Amino acid sequence: MKILNYLLLFLTLLFLNFCNHTTKSKVIERNKKKLAIDLEGSKTVQMSDIFQNIQYLKLENKKEQLIGKVRKILIRDSKIFIFEKNTPSIFIYGFSGKFINQIKITKGRGPQEMLYARDFTVNTQLNEIIVLGFQEIHKYSYKGEFLDRISIKIDPDKITLLPGSGYALFMNNSTYSSGEIENTGFNLLYFDEEKVFRRFLKIEKYKSGLGFGVTNNFPRYNGKQLLYFHPSYNIYELKKDKIAVRYTLDFGPYNVPESLFRERKNLKKGYKFIEKTINREYASYISRFLETDHLIYFSIFWDRQKSYPVFYLKKKDKSVVAKKLVNDIDNGLTPYFKAKYKNELVTEIQPSDLLKKAKAIKKMPESKRNKHEKELLEFAKNLDPLDNPVLMFAQIKTKFTD
Repeated sequence: MKILNYLLLFLTLLFLNFCNHTTKSKVIERNKKKLAIDLEGSKTVQMSDIFQNIQYLKLENKKEQLIGKVRKILIRDSKIFIFEKNTPSIFIYGFSGKFINQIKITKGRGPQEMLYARDFTVNTQLNEIIVLGFQEIHKYSYKGEFLDRISIKIDPDKITLLPGSGYALFMNNSTYSSGEIENTGFNLLYFDEEKVFRRFLKIEKYKSGLGFGVTNNFPRYNGKQLLYFHPSYNIYELKKDKIAVRYTLDFGPYNVPESLFRERKNLKKGYKFIEKTINREYASYISRFLETDHLIYFSIFWDRQKSYPVFYLKKKDKSVVAKKLVNDIDNGLTPYFKAKYKNELVTEIQPSDLLKKAKAIKKMPESKRNKHEKELLEFAKNLDPLDNPVLMFAQIKTKFTD
């Protein structure tokens, strides 16, 4: 009888453990929306079809605080945070472009040093900047004070805050192929400063080694924390104890077939498989995903290594794929966007490039310059080629014509 009781207890514990495991990895798909993207309908798109205005913000320039290569831009709490790759540093600016602070991340192996800074996020409630490094997380105040170091046994690519408390960590598929780091079998980990307490999105064997680096795997929209990555066509929404598929991008005949993944002969050579999918003209390498009230924006590699900007008009339920994007608003640059602020898409532009555009506009007859071109010329008067990058804010239209 005792043996039977022990057996029943063991089976009960085993069942409960199984239930807990499945709860930890739960992904909700019932409310997902499929976004049909018509790549064959790609065309030359005028920026005036998508945006109604462009404005520029000059970032205050000081000798000691020069911004090199911009890796990531976050706009939070009426402040602009810029992750500069070369130093590396987090720069903080106000909306007037006024310099607030530069938090330098000291490179090294010491207690307040970081071997390699990968990503950052901001906790606006505590006025903290959280920097992700190699197997560690550092916290800084807005004033640049070092607050804390958290050691982790894993090596994520990106970090963001979870709803409530804790962090979401993104694990690139390329990490899984190394076999050297713990917990690499999942793309998404929930971490509470002490341990990983939930795992989602188990990496399939035939998708190992297939990872791209993007500026921000964790875009945010209207209080919702999103996640996207390669080689998935899903856009996920992160919740406190689960995740849900918010959108599925559908490129029709240009979706990479699942059979192609299973046919991989050498799982360690991910770059060759990626090259194959691009050369066969499949839709690959989703990047710069941003959602606003009126449209969804991202770029996609298609047609032999060419990157196409895509605008999905939410109310029209229609995609606009730009084979070529032309800035007909102020004849300035047409860059890829990295961030958003309310109803605007944002990116950085080098002053030297903007000055070249201004020089070309000057050659036009004054009578033929529109008001936006005149505004660009006026803005360029105060620019120097060696200034810090300029931020471009492109205001999205609220109504789109066919």
